[in-house]
Amino acid sequence: MTPLPAYVRRRRLFIVLVLAPWLLYALPAFYVGLEALWRFDPTYFTPELVARYAQPDRAFQDWVAALRTGDATLYSQVRGRRWEGTLSPRTDVDFTPTDVEQVGSYWRFSRPGAFTAYFEQVNGRWVYAPNDWRFRVYTGELLGDVLTAILFYYAIIAVMVLYAWMRARRQLRTAVPPGSRH
Repeated sequence: MTPLPAYVRRRRLFIVLVLAPWLLYALPAFYVGLEALWRFDPTYFTPELVARYAQPDRAFQDWVAALRTGDATLYSQVRGRRWEGTLSPRTDVDFTPTDVEQVGSYWRFSRPGAFTAYFEQVNGRWVYAPNDWRFRVYTGELLGDVLTAILFYYAIIAVMVLYAWMRARRQLRTAVPPGSRH
């Protein structure tokens, strides 16, 4: 098998270098998509719980009750997933929201300096959405975080290509033409 010409190898390397950051950015999104298959526990999506958490404010109220009392079972119910840890009661925090707004497909309940809680609709009911990979991918925060790094990466690639082009141009100018005697 004959090796590929140098210009083909360089072109393929350039394509890989250009696409690499986007492929790395796509990995968390791919993980989030796969994780959605097992993220939520079907036992928390019964018709009774779907009816109970049909509105985000009801899910927020139960989330607050779970945190105030340290009720891990209620916390699992609000999350739609099992909670294996212990929950210590948080009676020192004022959970009265001063700001309630819809952010994309999420509802945000917050009190500056005290708490911020997001809720998303899943399978017909509202669940507490922790600030994790799923949240960051769906809200676009992950893109915002990595966009600066990707632009910096492209700037480095651009400098390298410009340097290689200038070097090749200089070599062509100083090269002795074939057939001439020097």
